[in-house]
Amino acid sequence: MALVWQPQEVAYNQLCQLLSDFQKPGANQGLILQQLDQAKHVPDFNNYLSFIFSKGDNLPLEVRQSAGLLLKNNLKQQYAGLSEDFRNYIKGDLLHVLSHPERVLRHTAGSITTTIVGALGLSGWPELVMWICGSLQSASDAAALDGALDSLNKVVEDHPHEMDTQLVGASWGPVPAPVSGMLVPTLLALLNSPVADIRRRCLAILNEMFGQMPAGFQAALPQYSDAVLQLATDESPGVRREVCIAFCQLISVHPELLQNQLPQLIEYMLASNQDSDEEVALEAAEFWLAYCESELGIELLQPVLNRLIPILMKNMIFDEYDEEVQAAEEAELQQDQPDSDKDIRPTHSKHSRHQHDNNHVEATANGEGGDSG
Repeated sequence: MALVWQPQEVAYNQLCQLLSDFQKPGANQGLILQQLDQAKHVPDFNNYLSFIFSKGDNLPLEVRQSAGLLLKNNLKQQYAGLSEDFRNYIKGDLLHVLSHPERVLRHTAGSITTTIVGALGLSGWPELVMWICGSLQSASDAAALDGALDSLNKVVEDHPHEMDTQLVGASWGPVPAPVSGMLVPTLLALLNSPVADIRRRCLAILNEMFGQMPAGFQAALPQYSDAVLQLATDESPGVRREVCIAFCQLISVHPELLQNQLPQLIEYMLASNQDSDEEVALEAAEFWLAYCESELGIELLQPVLNRLIPILMKNMIFDEYDEEVQAAEEAELQQDQPDSDKDIRPTHSKHSRHQHDNNHVEATANGEGGDSG
């Protein structure tokens, strides 16, 4: 039977007051943090935090978020030692908050979720996978969709191997199925969303999966490649940036999927290198290195080198060290020229004095002072 846990009113009010006081200007935050740290030893302290975070509807948003962040930090060290009833209580609360109307609470819940997945694995929380799958397919609930994308993105980034977790049961069927096989088809379908941010976030999650190449993603590689090609002319710079990332990954690992479109792809990346959005142009620049490191022939690049090289040079950023190297190279080229008077004038003593003065200034600035004796 699932735990029916309820907080004690006095303890609940005391904890709410501490979290509220912490937000006030001039508060003794060190003392409050010390009191909160002492409370960690109370067996159901994390349940109190979970209750405030998920059910404190009459509390300020900042107090609830603070409770959630404190819960996340506690669970990093304590989750493995919690009783099964307490674990299930907290997991149930989180599934409730992942679709909360307030975005900041949804995304804090997503951070707690990935912390628990790191300790437990998705095999120990199949309800989370079920909730994410259902929310990704629920176009009518924007909050749930946002919460599902946020939590999934964090899990894929933090624990990419979990996408190969095999689940079996009434919800998945008698044959074990990888989590990625359940999620990837829905993510691909959402690339057709009329909302640009949804398209961008779904493609970003798929791009993140590319590195781990879980079974469900590998099975859908042709569909992924086709979808990326379809999004190449998307009006959203954020989507186009993810498109450039996808092309770089594909050309590095599976260039055969782009073989028939290579001439058009090269022209597209040339244009993307000059995109008005700096992040798009930056990601596009990575394509040329990926292409050269692939097993594709250089022949296709030769006709466009006269356009590509000026673009790359224009977009390069030189730091101070690069300028010093350039100056040294120019000086080396001038070695065959006769020395001028200033070139043969003694400079060592002057340089040493200048260096000594700099050291003295730095020492004074650091409060070290000079010789006093």
